[in-house]
Order: sequence, then C-alpha cells, then structure tokens
Amino acid sequence: MSRTAGSYIRWTLALSAITGAIGGSILASPFRLGFDVQRLLGFPSCLPSYVYFLDYRKPIRAPKRGDYAVFSYPATNLGVGAREGQRAVKIVAALPGELVEIAGTELYMRGVPWAYDRLWLAKSISGKTVGDFDAKYKVPEGTWFAYGTEKESLDSRYFGPVEQSRIVGYAKPLF
Repeated sequence: MSRTAGSYIRWTLALSAITGAIGGSILASPFRLGFDVQRLLGFPSCLPSYVYFLDYRKPIRAPKRGDYAVFSYPATNLGVGAREGQRAVKIVAALPGELVEIAGTELYMRGVPWAYDRLWLAKSISGKTVGDFDAKYKVPEGTWFAYGTEKESLDSRYFGPVEQSRIVGYAKPLF
C-alpha cells in the first residue's frame, strides 16, 4: 500500500470516529431542535413558531401553566389531526383543579373568556357540530389542558385533558 493511500485511510478512519462520537453524543443528548414542517411547507399548523428547542431530560417535571409541552397524542377517534402516539407541542393552558368551559364556539379558562380563539376545527370534523364539544369541568388530577395557538389546532378543546404521563419533554419557541 502506498504512503498516500495509507494516509488517506487513516484520515478517513479518524474523521469517521470523530463524526461518530459527535453524532452519538448529539443523539444521546436530551436536547434537540424541532421544526414545524407543516408551517415551513405552507400548510396549516398548530404551532406558534417555526423552530423549537426541545428538552427531553428525565425525569419529566410536572407541567406549569404557559409551558410548551411535547406529548404523545391520546386516541381522539375524531378522524382528523395526529394519530395516537404521534408527538405534538401544545401550551399548558390549565392545570389540575382549574375550571375549563366550552360553550358553543367559546372557550373559558378559569372563568375568563379566551376571546382571541374559537372552536374553528369543529366545522371540519365529519359528523360533529360545534355544540358536540360543550363541556364544563375542573381539570382532573394527573392531567392538563393542552392548547394550540392556531385556530384549527386539534387540542383539549376537542379531546379533553391530557394525562401528565404523556409528556415526553418541553419546548421553547425560537422563531
């Protein structure tokens, strides 16, 4: 083997080892960047930002109001949106013991109307009308109310509170 070929092989092996070590440490890290691909492609989206910093550190802490939680979707049986187990990012809008009321297209959290949003998605769900989602309840222990920021977001307004055990991490919108 020539000196040049041997040098090339050593450099290739060294760079492969370095790349593997860096890639492995990135994959082993609890931190990631997440992209809202739907928004980037020009489709309707449920997220308020294009890029997120994702934190998957264990153990997962209890959610706080205003957190952006990364969770696995529950079964919705609505025939729209994400399938059970797919990951999503939503805002933690209500915590255990807090009052949520859905009346027609109106949403009230802790007795306060969320006037900037309505139940737009209900019009798109086959076999459902807006009034089918009317509810008034206190968020049960061990659950939280997931809220999307876009008008057609599939969130707790349609499928109810989400179990805290479904949270896999938290996100921070970057831009």
